[in-house]
Amino acid sequence: MRSVLIVDDEINICSLIRHEIEWDSLPLELCGLCSDSRQALQLICRQRPDIVITDIQMPVLDGLELIRQTQHQKL
Repeated sequence: MRSVLIVDDEINICSLIRHEIEWDSLPLELCGLCSDSRQALQLICRQRPDIVITDIQMPVLDGLELIRQTQHQKL
């Protein structure tokens, strides 16, 4: 089973994505929702999800920078 983290600065969007995906019918497990990109980076380093669904336009770290910084971490 693959773990999934959802990251969006709008928590309502995170919740919408969570509710729209039929988790029980897929080999996926939701490991978290995060509305802060810096916290998301810490969570990615700690939990090492297989899939990250992220917004591109976010304050502090945008989604692309989040991906770049994740790639530079020793996971």
